[in-house]
Amino acid sequence: MTANSKTAARKRGALFHSEIAARKRAERDACAVWRPCLCCGEPFPSEGIHNRLCRRCRNAARSVGSFDEYAL
Repeated sequence: MTANSKTAARKRGALFHSEIAARKRAERDACAVWRPCLCCGEPFPSEGIHNRLCRRCRNAARSVGSFDEYAL
């Protein structure tokens, strides 16, 4: 195999994986329901009843409870 054929194979593999990811995102978005966030009230595409916080509020909640080893 030459270097060019390896590069082409990698590009085809990356394209295949990006197509799969795009297909999964489209399926997820197709069955998403717009719900209000329980924290800020903004509507966001929820994947199900288990998903009730928007991405911004979920990320903010993660940083609040983070462990600080220097505080001890």
